[in-house]
Amino acid sequence: MLALQCHMLGTELAEASGDSAYLLEGHHQLWGAHFYLGNYNTSGMHANEGMAIYDFDRHRHLAWGYTGHDPGVCCRCFLAQLLCMQGSPDQSLLRSQEAMALAERDAHPFTMAQVLLNFGVVHLMRREFVEARLWAEKGVSLCTELVMPLVLGQARVYLGWALAGLGVVAEGIREMREGIAIIAGTGADMGTACYLCALAQACGTHGEAEEGLAVLDRAFAILTKSGSTYQLPELLRTRGELLLSLDARSGEAEGCFRQALDAARNQGAHLSELRAALQLGRLFVERGHHREATEVLAPVHAGFGEGFDTPDMVETRGLLQRLATV
Repeated sequence: MLALQCHMLGTELAEASGDSAYLLEGHHQLWGAHFYLGNYNTSGMHANEGMAIYDFDRHRHLAWGYTGHDPGVCCRCFLAQLLCMQGSPDQSLLRSQEAMALAERDAHPFTMAQVLLNFGVVHLMRREFVEARLWAEKGVSLCTELVMPLVLGQARVYLGWALAGLGVVAEGIREMREGIAIIAGTGADMGTACYLCALAQACGTHGEAEEGLAVLDRAFAILTKSGSTYQLPELLRTRGELLLSLDARSGEAEGCFRQALDAARNQGAHLSELRAALQLGRLFVERGHHREATEVLAPVHAGFGEGFDTPDMVETRGLLQRLATV
């Protein structure tokens, strides 16, 4: 929290200076900090400020000196992920394409790595694992060539996540574990809760639910230590799914799905809200509580205005259609 206060003070000083580069970098620090704290609306506000301030000719030098990557690209990458989380997965891809077009103008190595990884994670969030694998492989190749350990670790996590989603689960788990170890070796932990969540999901798919729950405990500990709620709804939902795969744990699982639903609503994370509602709806259907399933699913589904061909929306729509015939 002290670091966040320092970033906020820096932004105030930048505003007073009237220097657009300082102001841009002030917002740059804040959109990243708030994102990984789970303050998505605030993160988006600062990223949008960054987009409004950024001018390629005036600010491209920042990538080569002050920040190590282009802030105009960075704000678009964060906005792409935020848009997907907030229920606008199609706009998320458009913002990613903008980031790529801007990165290609300057060919800054670390900036290009950021864009490749952004495409990978956006497709992972959309559950488009073929596309995610292609982008993650490009990221692994570039980060290996340029010897960038932190982003290499992230790229390998994304590659493993995609492989697990494609059914190559054992290899995916190995990639994720190795990627997480590389990241830990750099001393960084931002994003690690999300990576551990993906690993826990893969463990569950591989028939290792207890191991998955142990992995999730590590993720929850990271959030507790940092005071963050980053990806909290996904962690809670995944815990429910793992508990559900164990005998006689449906009561605990329901509690996790309800907590995930509440946490997602508090964050405005509509994609996570949809996923939690879908799992809760399925649980109600298994119990024969069809009305309750419709009541939890229908309003969340109705809140989406795009992304109708993504797997989460297709599955939700299919379940609602079946419920309508019961």
